[in-house]
Amino acid sequence: MPFPNVDVLLSEFGITGFPSGRVNRTINWNESTSQPVSLLNNRQNMGLAINSSISGNTITAEVKVHYDLKPASPNRLVVYLLENGLVYPQVNFYNGDPSSPFFQQGNPIMDYVHNHTARTTLTNVFGDAIPNAEATTGNTYTANYTLTVPGNVQNSANLELVAFTVGPDNKVLNVQKADLGENKDFD
Repeated sequence: MPFPNVDVLLSEFGITGFPSGRVNRTINWNESTSQPVSLLNNRQNMGLAINSSISGNTITAEVKVHYDLKPASPNRLVVYLLENGLVYPQVNFYNGDPSSPFFQQGNPIMDYVHNHTARTTLTNVFGDAIPNAEATTGNTYTANYTLTVPGNVQNSANLELVAFTVGPDNKVLNVQKADLGENKDFD
């Protein structure tokens, strides 16, 4: 589902049609779970924590990046606001594939529940630079954000934040997700 700046993302990552997916923002996804799962074994030298709240129509979020070791190259912090539970028709390219869980579910699948749908970014869509002086061994970089719940949000109780650090090549270095209102510590 489109959100602000989607065209910039599509252009940067060479996406010309759908369905399409990227693992780690840079690798074409082959639709197997082994591809993203294999990346989970890569230990990163930083952790992320998210603490957020909503009061009325105002969202506040604090995102922290703690560096166990100074990174070899500059990092950027990207923070997205996501929404779960959006019910819309979904094109079903697997309707005729008996090995798919979507086999004979119709095309389109009516009343399909979309989760983790990007609604907006709290940062630049490619991330905000983390100052080199802040990205040092043992330091914790803190970024604070305030925004009004976007008009495209259907249910603010279904919102969550995802924060990730990226390197100069846009490759994701580490990621953390938390429900809006949750205090998610480093892990």
